[in-house]
Parts: sequence; structure tokens; C-alpha cells
Amino acid sequence: MTTNPQPMPREANGRWLPGRSANPGGRESKRPNIVRQAIFERREELLDILFTAASAGDLYAGRTLLDRVCPPLKLRTVTPESEEFNLLATMCGVLASIEDRLAKLESK
Repeated sequence: MTTNPQPMPREANGRWLPGRSANPGGRESKRPNIVRQAIFERREELLDILFTAASAGDLYAGRTLLDRVCPPLKLRTVTPESEEFNLLATMCGVLASIEDRLAKLESK
């Protein structure tokens, strides 16, 4: 293990001097963004794979779909004027879409 021969200069109160960084290596890699972009670009194919696996009885694939499409919600009162109501309506549409896709896979 090598040590830094000169410590980074600091002010008397311990703060870094202007222009100096506690992270001289810079930001972390943009690799996670690249992976997210690749997943986003292949999302339809990946969803089809998950639907196929779930319809074949793969419980993990089914749970993954449900967790991502409609994560568990906290119990609360929802009125038609609330944002939650709109979210629930959207989720119902998504679930209907999932049912349609599963029905198509079952008919193949």
C-alpha cells in the first residue's frame, strides 16, 4: 500500500482549501447510466421474456413484474380528486395491459 507523501492542505479549522477536493479521483463512472440505457432500449424484449417466464410458472419473474409495475402501496383513503386516484387508475390500465399480454402468450 502506498501512502500520499504530502497530505492535502486544509485550513486551520479542517476545511479543504479553495480549489482542493476530498475526492481527487473525480466522479464515479457513468457505467450505471450506460446499463440503464441498454435496459431501456431493450425494455420490450425484456418484458416479453419476463412475461413468458411468469406465464410458465416462474414465481420470481412474476413477482419481479408485479414489484416493478405496481409496488406495494401504503393503505390510505383515496378520493377521486387526489393524485393517488390518478396513479391507481394508471396502474389499473397497466395491469390490464399485462393481462392482455399474458392472454396473448397463453394463446400461442
